[in-house]
Amino acid sequence: MFQAAFDLVRGNFVKESRPISVLPVSDISAAFQEAQERSHGKVVLRIEDDDLVPVVPRESHPLMLSPEATYVLVGGLGGLGRSLAMFMVQHGAKHLAFFSRSGATSEGQLNFMNSLKQQGIDARAYACDICDKSQLEVVLQQCSQEMPKIRGVIQGAAVLRVRVFTKMLDQADNVVQDAIFENMTYDDWVTATRPKMQGSWNLHETMPKDLEFFVFLSSSAGAIGARGQANYNSGNGFQDALAHHRRSRGLAAVSLDLGPILGAGVIHGT
Repeated sequence: MFQAAFDLVRGNFVKESRPISVLPVSDISAAFQEAQERSHGKVVLRIEDDDLVPVVPRESHPLMLSPEATYVLVGGLGGLGRSLAMFMVQHGAKHLAFFSRSGATSEGQLNFMNSLKQQGIDARAYACDICDKSQLEVVLQQCSQEMPKIRGVIQGAAVLRVRVFTKMLDQADNVVQDAIFENMTYDDWVTATRPKMQGSWNLHETMPKDLEFFVFLSSSAGAIGARGQANYNSGNGFQDALAHHRRSRGLAAVSLDLGPILGAGVIHGT
């Protein structure tokens, strides 16, 4: 294509388009205006180190959470959940409810809850398996009696199920077996998909309909896949679809397809 184009130039079949106007990039608005008004010719922008380019500043929308509302973090006592909780506190949240299967039990979790309370935050941990709808309804009833109305939900519950086996080499090494769908057990499938599928659906059905936000902490694995984790991929894809379903019905929802997070969560070991 390049050869054919240069042959046309050399044969004088193609010539420069004139006139040519050269303007500094700081006059980009004038350049576009001139280009629209011209019937022929070219407008070229010249970029210099000291050019100042006018831009329209983005409108600021600072996050302001209500101190009179309760915000629920499902699976929020892991590293990522604790980071999000502190972020919400910094932006005005005063009432945080943490839903997890075992509640706050480890030393780190208990210390975190105590640190929130020392800051004047009404933080409560509820032992609840969100995959059990009747259990979730009981906990929501208890939460409504003890705390202000729920205005926002972050669904961060997740289970990774992979198989570990010992590979016989010169030395025994622990490696991760690819749990692709054809060699995945039913238990492997259900354990990883239930929190994101059944759990998310139960939250969708039982949470107040007038939420300010409902955030699914999904994963890019649902869109691009992760080899050996068909169960996890499917759960994330379901959350993306559920967010669309809610929004189509006028309900708050957004699904964040997160990539690997090195500072907190499973990869960080918290």
